[in-house]
Amino acid sequence: MSLNADNITMAFGALVALRDITLNLDQGEILGLIGPNGAGKTTVVNIISGFQRMSSGAVSVDGRPLDGLSPQARSRNGVVRTFQGARIFSSMTVLENAKVGALAQGASDREAEDRAHAALSRLGLRDLAGLPASRLTYGQERELDLVRALCTGPRYLLLDEPAAGMNESETASLKKAVRAIRDDFGIGVMLIEHDMSLVMSLCDRVQVLVKGETLTVGRPAEVQRNKDVLASYLGSAGGVVA
Repeated sequence: MSLNADNITMAFGALVALRDITLNLDQGEILGLIGPNGAGKTTVVNIISGFQRMSSGAVSVDGRPLDGLSPQARSRNGVVRTFQGARIFSSMTVLENAKVGALAQGASDREAEDRAHAALSRLGLRDLAGLPASRLTYGQERELDLVRALCTGPRYLLLDEPAAGMNESETASLKKAVRAIRDDFGIGVMLIEHDMSLVMSLCDRVQVLVKGETLTVGRPAEVQRNKDVLASYLGSAGGVVA
């Protein structure tokens, strides 16, 4: 069972933003998608999740084509994404925010509440369920965004820079949460992230994009040793991190 993107190309007139990108994400796997700014990482996620049309290529989930389906339809097929900024409803409680994900998928109020409590508990936010979301720290907001996505019942979860703006403690908490999503729920996670320490310590595989093309794909240790990656990205990002 896997989420597949085959030979994705995205052109804006004469500008080719993505060229023949192929990737696969298995259930129960964390795939890191990294590269310099402008490499095309978010465009890949936008295309897979249905927020942007590709010029050519194909996207499928568990063997079923997703081409032409809306973001909502892809979500119902198990492909869910988060955005770079947490979109929290500050006037609602933490529990109510979490329930939104399940309700959007047609769950009953009782089922949505059960899902929300289970996800909040597993990601360490159970004690905050009755708290107004406006009182959360920035890191807690990002974790609540993960909880809400989890409540949709995804099989594949695409995270666009979830650790952006987090301090060291918040990043450690996020890392624990993403591992729980993989290990406890068997969900495949695609992680776009600039924090190389987080990527290399969390991901099972890493795919590197440069100028809209795949430079390499491999285990974190392999990617760290790749001379082309060092020259084009990791070296300029401040060195290789374990």
